This record gives sequence, C-alpha cells and structure tokens, in this order.
Amino acid sequence: MFLIKSQNYTPKQRWQVKIFFKNTRLTNFKKKLFSFKTNHKLTLGGSKNIHGLRRKNKTLLIKVKINKIQLVPFIITNFFFKKQPFNQYAMVKSLFNQETLMLNSALCYPGFIYYPSIFVIREKQNFINQYVPLRIIPINMTISFIFNPKNNYITYAKSSGSNAIKRKHLKKTKLTYIQLPSQQLKLFPTATTALFSPRINLLLHKLIEGGWGSFTKNKKVINVRGVAKNPVDHPNGGRTKTCQPELSPWGWVAKKNK
Repeated sequence: MFLIKSQNYTPKQRWQVKIFFKNTRLTNFKKKLFSFKTNHKLTLGGSKNIHGLRRKNKTLLIKVKINKIQLVPFIITNFFFKKQPFNQYAMVKSLFNQETLMLNSALCYPGFIYYPSIFVIREKQNFINQYVPLRIIPINMTISFIFNPKNNYITYAKSSGSNAIKRKHLKKTKLTYIQLPSQQLKLFPTATTALFSPRINLLLHKLIEGGWGSFTKNKKVINVRGVAKNPVDHPNGGRTKTCQPELSPWGWVAKKNK
C-alpha cells in the first residue's frame, strides 16, 4: 500500500493524494465481488446511442461478516479494497467453500487461519490475531473489533487506526475495564469476544480528494464576529453598546476590563 501524489496540474488534481495498492489477483475477483449494470441513453430516433453510457451501477455480491466465528475456521485467500467508503477487507473461505468478507487487521496475511474461540481455548494455541474472550487477553494490550454483548456484532474499535486497550479485570463481578478509542473507560463482561490485534491504519487523514471543497470540508472557514451579530444570536450583538465585558457565545466573560 502506497501514498501517491498526483502528477497532473489541473485545478482539481493538483493537490490530490491517493492510496495505491498493488494486487495482481484482484482483477480475477471482480466478477465474483460485483455485478455491473449500465443504463444507455436513448436518442430522438429511439435507438440507443453509442456514447450513451450514463450510469454504471456496481453492487457488492458478497456480504461482510461482522458476527462471531462459531464452528468452522476460515482461511484468508486475498485482500479487497472498497473505495466508497474506503476500507480494506479480507476475503476468507471456509472448509465448505463459502466465501465471505471480513474486516482486516494489521497482522493479517494470505494463508492466515481464523479459528473459533472454543477451539483456540481447548487446544491452547497462539491466540494472537484471533477472536478470543476478554478474560484470556493480558492487561494493557491493544485489541480491536470488540463485539457488542447484546447482539454479538462488531460495534467498538472497528474504524481505521482505532484501537482499544484492556485496563483492569474484576474477578468477583466478572467484568473488564476497556479503554475505548475515545479514551472512555467502559465495562464489558469477561465473555465478550474481541480481536487480539491492532486495527490496520489506512492513513485516511493524509488523503486529499482534490477539487473545490476538499480543503474546507473539515474546517471552519466562516467566522463571523460576535459584535456583528444580532443580540439573539450572540451576547455581544446589537447596536446598543453598554459598559460590560465581552462575552463568549455561551455567556461567560471572554475579555476582562474591556
């Protein structure tokens, strides 16, 4: 996976930075992953125009597996990138030749096998990059893809570059303190399943789409002064000026002796 800066000098692509992933096998899986459908534009005579490819619909055929691995192990065969929204998935295949997509971690490679948590505990295998309960994972270790104990689906620490940390284990209540990516401590049952591996970072903060609004999309550009506003919108607004300190939009004193 590489970050490539655009060599074009058009106004749209001048500052564009894209992610390039070299994968020769991905072209063979396009027919399995997507179904393409094109709509042609009709001319005035009623016949389909040659230049009439106006829309190209692309739908994903294989579902993404976000629930637990219960009985059958899965092996990684290939990796797959989705552009909108940009994410990386691992194509896995079971013993019964079932192909699904799974969220990828930082320690995955082609040929890696995901075992059920019951098999990992019983056979005492290496549980790095495996879905195991929280009671097995040591303290102060990074984890990701934490399941929700209510519906058994991946809910926490699943975005790009976000990881959680196991902080404390309570034996009497059978609960575990997990530090989420938002630095919030939350209690989980010890039987909750999580992936003992960090989440892969796709460097989404370094991507530049290019075009108008790519720099101003996540920034506050318009900054109107409080004095220029109406008194309904800001404490410093209005025409009548009294001898009072300047206030913030929330009403507390911003500048003293002014």
